[in-house]
Amino acid sequence: MSRLKFVTTAAVFLVSALVIDVGVSEARITSTNNEIRLVIPAPASAKSDGICDDTHQIGFDEQQGVLMLEDLRVNDPNRPDNTPASEIDPIPAGTVVDSHMLLFTRCPNDESFAEKRTTWTFNRPILGTMTDEDGNLEALSTPVLGAPGTTYPSAISTFRGLEGNDFTGPAPSDPGNPNKIQVRMGIRQVGDYMRVVTSGRLGVRIDIKPGSDPNCFNVNSQGVIPVAIFGSNHFDVKKIDQRTLKFGGLEVRMRGKRGPQCSIKDVDGDGKYDLVCEFEDDATVWEPNDTDTTASVTGFANGTVSYPNVPVEFRGSDAICVKPTQPQRRRYKRSKRSKRYRHDGYRHQLR
Repeated sequence: MSRLKFVTTAAVFLVSALVIDVGVSEARITSTNNEIRLVIPAPASAKSDGICDDTHQIGFDEQQGVLMLEDLRVNDPNRPDNTPASEIDPIPAGTVVDSHMLLFTRCPNDESFAEKRTTWTFNRPILGTMTDEDGNLEALSTPVLGAPGTTYPSAISTFRGLEGNDFTGPAPSDPGNPNKIQVRMGIRQVGDYMRVVTSGRLGVRIDIKPGSDPNCFNVNSQGVIPVAIFGSNHFDVKKIDQRTLKFGGLEVRMRGKRGPQCSIKDVDGDGKYDLVCEFEDDATVWEPNDTDTTASVTGFANGTVSYPNVPVEFRGSDAICVKPTQPQRRRYKRSKRSKRYRHDGYRHQLR
């Protein structure tokens, strides 16, 4: 059963947000097949003396599933060279976002010029970037959007962002794809830093087969699997569009004209409403004997507690174990006339 770990509120000049950690983590930067691009786990230090590489642009995923409590200022992802970064409409409060850092840094005392141009692909649409020349937006949003445990440069400095011939724009090979961005960075000192903000999914807490531990079920394409989605101070389950719910590859069982087979109740006794839905089982979705895996529920809600009119996408995961299909045992019928058992057209005399 997945448990709520912590809820924190962080405020920093431009930004305040809720970082809700329920153990839901998804890889976000998806492309790794370019020799001048390097995707790494979030490092202990993003400073030039902690991570420097003049042969690669480096990217890593930062905070995910951040619920913005204030508008988030961002730059236009389409920034031609020799053009200052321009701000676009801010990402509105109530939006859930994911954050990613792209950087190109020199090692200390190395002032030779280096340039790299490459295309990055994310698995969610890009909402905006932070590329202003002095790195104001990127630096001031780090306490909220930066990767936990990573040390970032503390001072806002000239040329921390993108400048001169640096640019960002659509991927040349796929210009209409909102998940891709081409980035050109040229550096002589320190390095270039830019933050990419993509749409995110709010992490929620769920319990597969409420009340059971472990959460085991048979693979037989029969029956239903109940899943509880827990409400919280920030998430109102009554706002969920139940028809959008997916559990792995399973659909919510429908009750004819009455709609999804779901009910609202307080499952865990915390005084907040939870939603329990039953999903139609399908043997093709599961791997028998898989005892060490997780399954996720995804869906859309028409808002959150703080922002009831801002739609959000959400996701929750829990551990499962899948039992193999059990062979059906033969059933014998007793004849009323001869007091014999019959099966498959053969008679078996009682002994």
